[in-house]
Amino acid sequence: QTDLASEKTSESRPAPDSLSVQPRDEVVDGEEAEPLNGHPELAVDPGAAMMAWAQKEGMGLPDLRRWLEIEFIKRALYWAEGNITKAAEHLDMKRPRLSQIVNATPELAELKRELTA
Repeated sequence: QTDLASEKTSESRPAPDSLSVQPRDEVVDGEEAEPLNGHPELAVDPGAAMMAWAQKEGMGLPDLRRWLEIEFIKRALYWAEGNITKAAEHLDMKRPRLSQIVNATPELAELKRELTA
């Protein structure tokens, strides 16, 4: 699968470099992750890094959830070239729910239009 972390991110908030969307069977937990260049002292707990970033941005849990949802959907839309069905499968979501979210979020609706034009 394609790592979507390198795709465009929200222009309103810079994305942490470590975010990516992966199918469930390809997710690596912290126990299996390799330390950076073999240096365990450089390893960072992604949850702690996300929490620190969100707090720095003044985001509470509801804001962070919404931001993550939009960013994951954006990356999936780029990956699927605007195809809602493929994006929903990639996100392990039901297509009608993804379509509802995209249509209710102007930023996502515009992105879908751009990608399918």
